[in-house]
Amino acid sequence: MSLLSNALDRFHKVARLFIPSISRDERASKVKDFLPRAASTQGGAYFEANENPTNSVGVRYNRFILSPNFRLRHKFVVDRDPELLNKDFSFDFKKIIHPDEPFRDVEFVDRSTSLTEQLPNFDGITQRELVGSSVIKGFDVAKFDPDFQLFMVNLLQRNFMQFDENGGTPSSEVSLTGLEPYMSDIPVGRLMYPVNKGKDFLQSFFHFDLSTGDFALESGDFVEDAILRLKIKSHFGEREIPSATFVSSASLNGELRVNPRKFEILPVKKDYDLDYTLGNVTDSRFNYSATQSWDTFFGTGSEDVDVNNKVEFTIDRPLKQDEVLSFDLTKIVQDAVDNRSSIVRFVIRPVQDIYDRRLEDVNPYNGVGNHWFEFHREKADVDKRPDLIVRVNPSRLSTPQRRARFRR
Repeated sequence: MSLLSNALDRFHKVARLFIPSISRDERASKVKDFLPRAASTQGGAYFEANENPTNSVGVRYNRFILSPNFRLRHKFVVDRDPELLNKDFSFDFKKIIHPDEPFRDVEFVDRSTSLTEQLPNFDGITQRELVGSSVIKGFDVAKFDPDFQLFMVNLLQRNFMQFDENGGTPSSEVSLTGLEPYMSDIPVGRLMYPVNKGKDFLQSFFHFDLSTGDFALESGDFVEDAILRLKIKSHFGEREIPSATFVSSASLNGELRVNPRKFEILPVKKDYDLDYTLGNVTDSRFNYSATQSWDTFFGTGSEDVDVNNKVEFTIDRPLKQDEVLSFDLTKIVQDAVDNRSSIVRFVIRPVQDIYDRRLEDVNPYNGVGNHWFEFHREKADVDKRPDLIVRVNPSRLSTPQRRARFRR
């Protein structure tokens, strides 16, 4: 069964939002007819998908190439040797990827020399120019309508980029039959140019109210330690591609692997409610409540988060399903007790030099390539949801009864 056919059942719920009048049977046979194919643009920039992730963190790509093969499209080739337009050439990705640090490219490599065979020579044009004007077959999902972006990105990510439950590469092969209408020739220059939308950064917000109940915390309490625990639901990596060169594309070809990536946990200054963390606020990239907005895009700037009180960590290996990640948030919780009425608000996000709707972070020391994870946050499965374990030495001004409660 094709990948598209396998996805239809999962897509029915989403499709109803687009065309509620269409029946389930009609939806199955006409999915390609009613889904919008092309995205509108504003100032030449594509609109990003309007997703509100509540349990996802990392960098997720939305442009994918099928193989290292490319075809020439420069006007010199069209005019002088048009038969070459149908000839496949190939990048030798292994020559570009650093042998000791696979997540980084070999520095200063000439892309035009990292090929499996020499390109033809034409007077008046360099090999580099020939490569830059060529095209690679793939899925440029960023060009689709935002609603269709989410469907296609999740379809390709979960079938090609997701590790299995043991952190390994899925053994079964996936067919792309039925998805040919959505493939296109992607200019190599677009794959290498950071100022176009090829990936999204994903972040998740948290809200722990420690101000109520028998063990409510109050100013003057000393937080001995505070441990956040996340239980992993799924983990997504990268396949064979020199990610620091092709900064705007992931590959559907090659062995699945993890490129090390840095993440960080930061206290949030804005007083959002629990509803925000559950995805119940409209367009959360700009608003954190029905009446209040972030000062910076998606609350990423210093006006919205405390960049001086953060916890950093790196993930450099595949994560297993239900694996528990633990983080020491003692300083963040202490700050919440002292300054934020004992309500702990923080965000987990990938470390980036740039957080923007369209510009992309290309600092390889933050991490390169497709790399994101999901954690359990299902309301019905309490045992798997994030928890915050706090040990406290109560304030000296506490009553004997309160001190006794904390010593139990």
